Amino acid sequence: MQAAQLDPSARTWHHDLQVLRTPWQAGRVLMTATPVINRHALVLAPVTLNGKPAQVTGIRNDFAMVRSLRGETAPVEFSWQTVERVVMTGGNFKS
Repeated sequence: MQAAQLDPSARTWHHDLQVLRTPWQAGRVLMTATPVINRHALVLAPVTLNGKPAQVTGIRNDFAMVRSLRGETAPVEFSWQTVERVVMTGGNFKS
């Protein structure tokens, strides 16, 4: 999954780090929330929770919730950074 790129001349998004590329802030890194555009892709990704089919929810929340589709396990809360990393490496969540 590719990170969303806003304006190549002003800033570049990479996971949750925003690197500013303006003359007065060159090289400074600011922590920011996962862009909503990435969250849309993450909630659509096929995932599992403890080996069972699951889904990522909570697109407007600060943290994502991974829920089993059949209710076999309790929902588990993860940071959006963790969700992105797990989805990019196969989508197999463990509680």
